[in-house]
This record gives sequence, structure tokens and C-alpha cells, in this order.
Amino acid sequence: MIKKAIYFLLFCIILISIIGSLLAILRNYKVYRLTFTSTQTWDPYLVFLHNETIHYIPDWQHHISIDPPPSNTAAQTKQELKDLMFLQNTRTPEDIQNILKEMYLPSMKFGDYFYGDYLDAIKFPKTSLLLHQAYSDLDTIILQLKSKYDRVRPIYLKSSLNPAIKVPDHPAYPSAHSTEAFFLAYVLSELAPDRKYEFESRAWEIAVNRERAGVHYRSDTEGGKSLASQYVTILLKNAEFKTLLEDAKSEWN
Repeated sequence: MIKKAIYFLLFCIILISIIGSLLAILRNYKVYRLTFTSTQTWDPYLVFLHNETIHYIPDWQHHISIDPPPSNTAAQTKQELKDLMFLQNTRTPEDIQNILKEMYLPSMKFGDYFYGDYLDAIKFPKTSLLLHQAYSDLDTIILQLKSKYDRVRPIYLKSSLNPAIKVPDHPAYPSAHSTEAFFLAYVLSELAPDRKYEFESRAWEIAVNRERAGVHYRSDTEGGKSLASQYVTILLKNAEFKTLLEDAKSEWN
């Protein structure tokens, strides 16, 4: 009887262990499958922009390639979520003010002016002409990549996150703020090479503030930076863009 009881106890322990392992696998699988479209809904206006015609690099998929984001259950993602918790726990009222100021493109301060000023045909007629079409194209490329990777926002993987702003209604990867900030930094660096470090440092601040806000992973930031770098490199080989760039330099000399 004692042996039977021991065997039965061992059987129960093994069975409980197996069930626990299976439940853990199911939980991980559920997390693994989470996407933006399974947790949120696209902004209809962004769906419209997603289908805009691209002027400079219509076949951009053959020229630009960024690494896919890590999976939801990857060690890298888990570490990035820990890093976001650290940024959240060390977030200051001043950080939140900066995050709110940088929510929208025109209000991002870049050097002596706001991002929107560089797109203003009255303040910077030649620079705005240089930037407008290139920015519009880039916006569409970003949205198409977001649609492709459909990455879930961090809060849906880490419920203890408390985003400082409304969670954006489009996928996380790549970060649009990171892409747009580095795009401007790289182009302005062509116009004012002596301020390259200043512009790129500012782009990094803007990008990381989106992590500090709790709405982006570090890999979103890196993906956006890579996208901007490849995009501008290709633009600098485009005859039309190069002509506009040379013309815009007169506003920076």
C-alpha cells in the first residue's frame, strides 16, 4: 500500500508538472501570436496614406531593407520591456512635458526651429521644397512597413506599463518618430555639415522619448534609424533631389 501511495504521488507530481509546462507553452504561444491588428485598430486616415503614390523611389522594396523586429517572446523583446519599465520608473515631469511637445511632427524642436518651420514655404521656401515630397514618400513607406510587420505595442505585452500618451493607432515597427527625426537630421546635415552631431543627437532624443513614453521598443527606434539612413542615402543619388538640395544650401550659407 505504501509503495502504491508513493507511486501515485509521483505520478501526480509528474502530471502536474506536465500540465504546468503545457499551460506555459500555451501562454507563450498566445503572447507570440499577438499583433497590432489583434489588439488595436488602424486610424482610417493612415490607411489612406498607406496607399499614396511614391514619387522618388516607387520600387523602394528593392532598395531598402530593415531587419524584422524580434518576436514577442524573444529574449531581446523581454529585455526591451524591462528597459521600458526602467525608463517609466525614472520618467520625470520634464520628460513628460518633452514627450507631449514632441507628439506631432511640426512641434518637434530641431536646432533653432521647429520641424514644421523647415516645411514652411514662407520661412524656408527652398528647404521646404526639398523636404516636402521626400517626407511624404517616407511617410507612405513607414506605413507600408508598419503594415507588413504588424508589431503589437509594448503595453499589450507588459500590462504594468503606463504610457505617458495615448497609444498610437498604428503598428509599432518601425518607429515613425525615429524615422522622421533621423530623416530630417540626415538631410539638414547635408545643408549644414558642421551641425551634424547636433542634429543627429536631437533625433536620438526624440526617438528615445517615444520609448520613455512607453509606446515604442528600442528595436522600433533602431529600425526607424536604419530606414531613414538607407532612404536618405538613396535620395542623395537622385538627380532631382540633388538639384533641390544644392538649391536649398543657399538658405543655410
